[in-house]
Amino acid sequence: YLIIFRSAFYRPGWLCFQGFIWAMLLSGSRKCVTRIACLCFHTERSLASWERFLAEQRWDMTLVMAKLAELLRQKIGAALIYKGRYIMGLDTTYAAKAKGRMTGVQKWSEHSANPGRGETVTGHHWAIGGLLSFIGERWRCFPIWTRLISGRKNPSHFTVSAEGDVHPMTFWESVLALVFQASGMLTGCPLCVVADAYFAKACFFNPLTENAITLITRLRYDAVGWDDPEEYKGRGRPPKRGKKWKLADLW
Repeated sequence: YLIIFRSAFYRPGWLCFQGFIWAMLLSGSRKCVTRIACLCFHTERSLASWERFLAEQRWDMTLVMAKLAELLRQKIGAALIYKGRYIMGLDTTYAAKAKGRMTGVQKWSEHSANPGRGETVTGHHWAIGGLLSFIGERWRCFPIWTRLISGRKNPSHFTVSAEGDVHPMTFWESVLALVFQASGMLTGCPLCVVADAYFAKACFFNPLTENAITLITRLRYDAVGWDDPEEYKGRGRPPKRGKKWKLADLW
């Protein structure tokens, strides 16, 4: 199962990667660098070597994710396809971090109303995508794609327009980049994305529609729509939209 990832690592990193996977399987709930170093007794690496591997060494993460998707298609095959489509589950999560020099650490507003956390979280914000498969009588998720949402402080991801203008990636651009990356790795069938109501916004599902990607979600309570604009009568600015409707009120 691991040999398929060999091309994504240099030789020293390849040995650490194998030990890292074994440590993830054996460590249970507590996964820290010290515990990883203790569990990998079969790999001659010090604690400092493991810290450098996880913090400084360059992995080809795009290739790792592509190989993982390829491995799932080889082992599961048709079980990944439902009604003629790949089904991708999409969400975001926070990873609390101490304030420091680490890229991407900032204060985020808590949207999930999790009683175990306060109104804000200081740390990283990650977008996560996984392939959904209907095996037996249950849906199972195989998480494959991750992308750091860099935010406004010390941004690490940028977007370049066709005119050459550069700006830091917004939240929606970061999540869309993850979806488009997954769509490029999954060939043979179209992609369908399942997400919660937070993603039911025009800035998210319009780009998906333009790229032939289906979105399944719930309607937001504040979602609105517009009629087509009325015929221009030659006075003032031409209207861009017609009457505004709050979609939840239509039911």
